[in-house]
Amino acid sequence: MGLFKKSLYFFTSGLVIILLFFDIAAAAMYDESQPVDCQGDTIEYSDANKKIRITGNVIITHMDTRITAREVIYFTQSEDIYASGKVILYKGEEIYSADKLYYNVRTKKGTFIHGNFESGKIFGGAETLEKVSDKELIALKGYITTCDFKKPHYRIESKKLRIYPNDKVVARNVLFYVGNIPIMYMPYYAHSLKDNRPKVQIVPGHDKQWGNFLLTGWRYNINDNLKGWLRFDWRENLGFGEGVDVEYNTNKFGEGTFKGYYTQERDRKIKESLAAEKDRYRIALVHKWDMDSCTEVMAEINKYSDYTFIKDYFYREYVEDPLPATYLSITRNKAHYSLSFLFRKRINHFRTIVETLPELKYNINNYRLGSSRFYYTAQYQFDNFNKKEAKTGLDHDSIRFYTDNKLGYPTRLFGYLDWLEFTPHIGRIETFYTKDKSGNDRDFTKSCWYSGYSLTTKIFRMFDIEDTYLGVEVNKLRHLISPSITYTYRHKPTSEASKVEQFDGLDGIDRAKYYTFALDNKLQTKWYTEGTYDKERVDLLVFRNSVDFTPQIEGHQWSYINNRLEVHPKRWFEIIFDANYDPYRNEFDVFNARTKITKSKWAVSISSRYTKSTQYHEGIIDTTYSLTPKWTLGFYERYDFQKNELVEQEYSFKRDLHCWTAELIWNIKEGETIWIVFTPKAFPDIPIEWVKSYHSPKLGSQSLED
Repeated sequence: MGLFKKSLYFFTSGLVIILLFFDIAAAAMYDESQPVDCQGDTIEYSDANKKIRITGNVIITHMDTRITAREVIYFTQSEDIYASGKVILYKGEEIYSADKLYYNVRTKKGTFIHGNFESGKIFGGAETLEKVSDKELIALKGYITTCDFKKPHYRIESKKLRIYPNDKVVARNVLFYVGNIPIMYMPYYAHSLKDNRPKVQIVPGHDKQWGNFLLTGWRYNINDNLKGWLRFDWRENLGFGEGVDVEYNTNKFGEGTFKGYYTQERDRKIKESLAAEKDRYRIALVHKWDMDSCTEVMAEINKYSDYTFIKDYFYREYVEDPLPATYLSITRNKAHYSLSFLFRKRINHFRTIVETLPELKYNINNYRLGSSRFYYTAQYQFDNFNKKEAKTGLDHDSIRFYTDNKLGYPTRLFGYLDWLEFTPHIGRIETFYTKDKSGNDRDFTKSCWYSGYSLTTKIFRMFDIEDTYLGVEVNKLRHLISPSITYTYRHKPTSEASKVEQFDGLDGIDRAKYYTFALDNKLQTKWYTEGTYDKERVDLLVFRNSVDFTPQIEGHQWSYINNRLEVHPKRWFEIIFDANYDPYRNEFDVFNARTKITKSKWAVSISSRYTKSTQYHEGIIDTTYSLTPKWTLGFYERYDFQKNELVEQEYSFKRDLHCWTAELIWNIKEGETIWIVFTPKAFPDIPIEWVKSYHSPKLGSQSLED
């Protein structure tokens, strides 16, 4: 016990000495390497009070903090500073100004009387500003805004605002002012300063189906892990709608987004006693969880009141995915294999869907067999299918087990052909079903062998050219050619594809034999990266074409010749052609062309899309032009050459309003739609999800494709 007490005594004494040493060293380091520098017209030192009085053009500097004022009293022992007369404190991107300042150099705490501040994109002021720490500021009877005018166009006021520079703003009992007019009251306000999205969205307009409308969104931010939007919308012909979006992060079990929207719709153009009200809604949840660096969990729930709800109310989402499914997916990816689980269920009874209850899939990816040159690829898949028909109400179910085993041998040819990479392969597909297409319980297997090979190489030549041709900068020129030939042969399956229900593409596998010829051409050079002396490789010209040859199809062995040409002579100029050529009719079935020019004051995009088989041919021109630094004009025209008529027009006028951008958009297509978009310049990334445009975003426009 005595030995233990002695050991404890020496250990405690040593710990105290070490702590004292570090404390003294830190203090010494603070005093010697971080002095307070005082400058001014007059400097008076009082040894009795240990204070320095500085007057006239005062500058106090300490580390990354600088204070300017007319008069400053600095107490050297307590390190308190009392400043008055046009006081300004600079700290990084933060700027504070006040009539008076009480500040402690060591703690970095202070009080600004009648102060104003600027932090990044946020401006504000208050009767009293309290800097309670290096990362927190409290504004008492204050406001914040993104307008840098002395009298801002709009502001958010509260008796107490908490500002965390470059992080967030939090307040309670908030009033939103435009000018001196209070527009809205909010019991709680939180706004992240880490993203570029605004707090408020207001989109008024007119639409053929909706009539006059006003769509509003109010962004809330409870904390970093819980935020989203509240939506309150009015449509003249349909009524009111409301919704909520929630963005959440559980930290341990992933993150996701929930979207809910509801409207009690009634056609206001019909007499109220004759028009029935319809409850229309959507509930959507997307969740993602990275269990570890190799395993991902994805889940979606998408419930809608009817087939056309998304098209009618959220057209942009409809174009991206008309009716997203409900599923749970777990995927694990490793270097040489992947394992996945999929559970897909129908919850919207108005649509046809193939349920998988569940699907299990195991893939082996190019696994090298020992030290040989053989590579093994395989796919093993188990599915419990149930295809549910929306119109007939019939179900088609079956259990399927699918295997695909392939063996490849990449190598180079010998002799004078050693520049060619040759990869032959052979494989076998086995598919087992418990039911046939008629729904009979009949266990049977569909099998087929397949084989093939690929030949490919890369050939290039360098040209020592340093010049400018027709305005095109060339710093050495590289011509790269990549030809390839692929042969595929698949034996006739033991059972025909027509005997089984077509649940997915694997059920349609049939006999095939064809060659694919492809050729890639590139002209490459190097351009200086803007603002540096470094060079980056660019493709001046890219030309790709490919064609399939099928010997067994008499009279029509050659497929369409697929062609793509890209020309990039300047950073601001590009031309792209896509074409499918029919060698038997000597004509193009598909021919698309697009050119785009983007300059400092104007931009133009011209495109043409042509498909002969569907008698489709239209041209599009999209242009913006900056009339003045504050006014921008834009127009979009879409012309149908088959109908010889202008099928869509859109005109936009955008005005810079200092801290906001206002855009008036007029769209003409089977009626007229007019809307106004106000965008805070400090937060430009506005997802205007309700606007019903009909194409990709216009050049320079804030509207997004629907």
